[in-house]
Amino acid sequence: MLDAINMINIFINVYPECDHSSYEDYEATADWLRSQTEQRPKVAIICGSGLGGLAEQLENRVVIPYRDIPNFPQTTVEGHQGQLVFRTLEGHQCVCMQGRFHTFHTKALMYTSYEDYEATAKWLLSQTEQRPKVAIICGSGLGGLAEKLENRDVIPYRDIPNFPQTTVEGHQGQLVFGTLEGHQCVCMQGRFHAYEGFDVYQVTYPVRVFSLLGVRTLVVTNAAGGLNSSFSVGDIMLIKDHINMPGLVGNNPLCGPNDDRFGERFLCTSDAYDCDLLALAQQTAEEQGIRAFRASGGLLHGMSTALEVVVARHCGLRVLGFSLITNKVVTNYGSTLKANHAEVLVACNNRAQDLQGLVRGILAQMPLDPEDL
Repeated sequence: MLDAINMINIFINVYPECDHSSYEDYEATADWLRSQTEQRPKVAIICGSGLGGLAEQLENRVVIPYRDIPNFPQTTVEGHQGQLVFRTLEGHQCVCMQGRFHTFHTKALMYTSYEDYEATAKWLLSQTEQRPKVAIICGSGLGGLAEKLENRDVIPYRDIPNFPQTTVEGHQGQLVFGTLEGHQCVCMQGRFHAYEGFDVYQVTYPVRVFSLLGVRTLVVTNAAGGLNSSFSVGDIMLIKDHINMPGLVGNNPLCGPNDDRFGERFLCTSDAYDCDLLALAQQTAEEQGIRAFRASGGLLHGMSTALEVVVARHCGLRVLGFSLITNKVVTNYGSTLKANHAEVLVACNNRAQDLQGLVRGILAQMPLDPEDL
């Protein structure tokens, strides 16, 4: 965000209310720019994607590429030329910014390279003969599904290169490879959360690894808190959309340099959860006599699922998601009810068999080739 407002701060000489960039940094950039042009602009124009043509209308232009400007960030977005253009427009001395900056450019300190993911994937492939096409992320208390796999290969997280370690009770901390209902699968017994101290790259690290293993379908399950008063503990909900709250404040796993080997910079997430898989899940639930909600609105509160799904869609994976409601929102300040992790595990144990049966039933009806669904 500092980079995005750097241009404005230079020209109006406002001291930033932060510790990241000093007044002297802004001043040095402004002094250098003054030395490169006789223009003393009173109007600054920031041109968005594809709108940089306005700068072409300036007379007697002085063009300065961002790469030449001290302390100035660089833009990487297609359609952003990455230069300042000084001159006069309609009698006003102006400077046009051809290409702005965005928080998705930010390179986090823990940013992980393609080579890191690839090294993990290659190591895993060397440890098993399984070549999974389906990955299942098991939430708190739901790891029992992995016990149903046949011809299992179990690999603890602690042995996997570059892999984070889970610290949450009910998360066993291992990958289980095997076959379930004819599908070669990998089950993740224990996911990662920001509250454990992981950044968004670590939380979503396994998903990109799964894509490099050859996975094409991701099934995410989670234990979630119910916000809708009509829900009861133990209800199962099919996820058809989410609100990525961390992403709304810039904490998005797609921030940083985009690697086209995973996916394109801008992706559509209006179809984050696969409609065909949702329909199959609803049908399977009805056949099994399981009441599975598929409703609209912000009904549940989860932890890491939205981040995992964003990365999965960036990698081109199809996604199916389930939430098991393990506690209800407390709406009365005078209530003596208190949410706790113990009740989460109890609720999971009570409905684990149903959720496991539902996932198995879906896989039994899902074609081995995802394109045939």
